[in-house]
Amino acid sequence: MGDTALEQARPDLSLIMPCFNEQDIVEYTIAQLCEAFQERGHTLEIVAVDNGSSDRTGEILDQLAQSSPLVVHHRVENNIGYGNGILSGIPITRARWAGSIPADGQVDAEDVVRLFEAALASDGLVLAKVRRRFRMDGLLRKIVSTSYNLFFRALWPRVDSLDINGSPKILLRENLLSMQLRSTGWFLDPEIMIKSHYMGLRVLEFSVFARMRGGGMSHVRAITCWEFFRKLLAVRLANSFLRSPAEFSGEKFFPLDVYFCEDCSLVQLLDVIAPQVLFRDYIYVSGTSRTMARHNEAYARDVVDRLDLSSDDLVIEIASNDGSLLRCFASRGVGVLGIEPARNIAAMARAASIETLEEFFSLGVAREVRADRGPASVVVANNVLAHVNETRDFLLGCRELLGPDGRIIVEVPYVGSLLANLEYDTVYHEHLCYFSVNALIRLYEGADLAIEHIEHVPVHGGSIRIWAARAEDLESHGRQVRELAEAEDREGLTGFERYRAFGQAVDENRAALRALLQKLWSDGHTVAGYGAPAKGNTLLNYCGIGSDWLPYTVDKNPLKVGLLTPGMHVPVRPVATLLEERPDYVLILAWNFADEIMGQESEYRSRGGRFIVPIPTPRVIDE
Repeated sequence: MGDTALEQARPDLSLIMPCFNEQDIVEYTIAQLCEAFQERGHTLEIVAVDNGSSDRTGEILDQLAQSSPLVVHHRVENNIGYGNGILSGIPITRARWAGSIPADGQVDAEDVVRLFEAALASDGLVLAKVRRRFRMDGLLRKIVSTSYNLFFRALWPRVDSLDINGSPKILLRENLLSMQLRSTGWFLDPEIMIKSHYMGLRVLEFSVFARMRGGGMSHVRAITCWEFFRKLLAVRLANSFLRSPAEFSGEKFFPLDVYFCEDCSLVQLLDVIAPQVLFRDYIYVSGTSRTMARHNEAYARDVVDRLDLSSDDLVIEIASNDGSLLRCFASRGVGVLGIEPARNIAAMARAASIETLEEFFSLGVAREVRADRGPASVVVANNVLAHVNETRDFLLGCRELLGPDGRIIVEVPYVGSLLANLEYDTVYHEHLCYFSVNALIRLYEGADLAIEHIEHVPVHGGSIRIWAARAEDLESHGRQVRELAEAEDREGLTGFERYRAFGQAVDENRAALRALLQKLWSDGHTVAGYGAPAKGNTLLNYCGIGSDWLPYTVDKNPLKVGLLTPGMHVPVRPVATLLEERPDYVLILAWNFADEIMGQESEYRSRGGRFIVPIPTPRVIDE
């Protein structure tokens, strides 16, 4: 088991095994698991966490790790809880699939293999776990488990599980990381179940026979039952707004809380939705806006001229959407390749003769692409870095694609513009991070990259374009970059008070917009919407604007027409509806394209129609 090839190979599954004083059972449990997986042709990695044991557990794990590279021994000095043992092991896992399993040997190793194979055969949007149907582990544990599961089901009736604490639990590692788990004690299991539910993951639950512990000791006490109930109540009430109202019984709601890091000044969401749920079938396309078409054309021209690109060069775009930007590079004779996870959008790009790989980008994917296509002269990533939970892995992947003296060019919405223009509706689940220059400097340094310079661009309400290279190709961050970071310090972007004031201004905007719409309807006017962008859905839901005040909105994207907006259920109709029904006012939800929209709808305006722009201050455009 110790040959070089095996050491370098990526395992099929990583299981974290927290061990506390398990000297009597842990060696047997690990041996049974490894043997069962090997017999079925799967490579299993065991991350054995010695969770502060005072017996020979650590010594045994050391011996196992020395004899097999697929057993990793990790020591936690102080046992602060079962969950903490698992949390400490998550960063060590290497496989695409990961999970946790106790060291007690209660679940047969062959059942664990069967569970993994079911997950492997799925589409990845699953949490695979066991249900212990026949339990031989004592009256107290049965009472605690039965009471606890009944209570959990009462609070989360749509979580499809009859054994919340049943382990192993197996899921894609990227989904496990996205959960950003925090529970250090026994509550980790229900936290995983709750977050899987809100991430849109299905539960694959296999019934198994649960043996009595083969050794070691159970740490369940009578107080455990109360601790479970107390924490369940706290989490359920804290997240009660996430539950669908009765009339929206089939709709999922997710938390949308924004946090500010006082150490690195990154503004971010903590609750992350599985990327497969958000992006596999996507309905945003970048080619429907004339503003974006002009932006892309100028973008490609600037990059080609500045870097003197030719047919010998390769431009790779990550999250390339329908290929609109890459077509501008291709028209100048430059080689192009797109990487786009959305199946339907990638197909549109390929139909337009833009070679596109259908993949979620990562360092692993980057290595495969470079091995197949060679180094890129330019790596472009527009409006995607903010969508990524593992930003360091993403930037390392960009670096991996890059050839000597190449450039990584990234566009992101700028948090300075968000604050200055009160762009709170740009906060939604796809946008996990909101970047300042200071935060970007730290992120890029973590990926061994240097930022050459930064440009402000007007798209999407105010974005920045970051030009970067490998650290060995640049001496340091550019002087202009450092000056921008210093300016942010002076403007308060690195301190929390600026964000507190922002929150107060957002509340005032909501009140003003609702008051305006209420007065228009009270005066007998009709109002419709223009656009069905993601930002519009944030605004509608936050401000409580439904079909009573906005009977419909219109959009040019045929993929959205005929649908209902999430949460507020406003119908989306074709743009031609404006001239057919001639509402008195139109609320521009896609306000970042307001000038373009009002220019295109000149006939509607000539017939007396007026527009409302909601950001930064709700106002009626009379002329």
